[in-house]
Amino acid sequence: MRNCVCKSLAVLLPVLAFLTLSVALRADLLLVDKFEQPLNTQVWLPEDEASVYTENGVAVLDQASSGLDSVSLTTNEVFPDCVIYFHYILAARTGEGDGGGYLRQNPDGGGYILRWGWQGGNNVRLTDSAVHAPIAAWGAFPGMQSDFPATTTRFEFKVSLITPNIKINITDLDTEELIAEWEMEDDWYNSGNLNFDNYKDGVYHIDNVIIATPDIEDTIFSENFDPDTMEAAVEAANKLVTTWSKIKSQ
Repeated sequence: MRNCVCKSLAVLLPVLAFLTLSVALRADLLLVDKFEQPLNTQVWLPEDEASVYTENGVAVLDQASSGLDSVSLTTNEVFPDCVIYFHYILAARTGEGDGGGYLRQNPDGGGYILRWGWQGGNNVRLTDSAVHAPIAAWGAFPGMQSDFPATTTRFEFKVSLITPNIKINITDLDTEELIAEWEMEDDWYNSGNLNFDNYKDGVYHIDNVIIATPDIEDTIFSENFDPDTMEAAVEAANKLVTTWSKIKSQ
């Protein structure tokens, strides 16, 4: 009998350990969307549903055919300190406008906002749409602007917003080169929505959006981070919760 109990414990302890870690990881994920289903309007607020939609596993911001100057996609939820991951794809730029979106959009106006192709250039900057010392509205924060090759279309973003610390890494996925590694301290905005927008600049795609709590910053900022691995852990946790419930009932 004793040997039987020991063997059962030997089998269950690793399961419990993995279950605990997986459930903890699942609790850290505030939003995960690979856009493989129709746009979830309980999670996202599209500015124009006819021009902001999902297709072939990405969210599409199609300003070109919208008849509007700008189209956007914003989270319904306001997030406090968090870590953000996403892929940004310049699918068909016109070069006549710019785009990007708020990493932290203040409902009362302003916020930390990314701008692509400012004044026709091949660059990306972190700015504020409001006056925000030491910068004027739409000016780049000191040290927070980087150029990228004119041929590049795909980018990976890793963003940490843990007030007052802001940390942003941008990788050119076409060349696999790091094009930006920014850090600054600022405490103007403590929470806000995540937002993507396209102003007179054709078609953008968004993919692999993850918003997580600050304690897994190191995981997301690791060199070999794979968004699919994090989703797989969540799926495994869901299965293990069901399995463990069955084990307890026996």
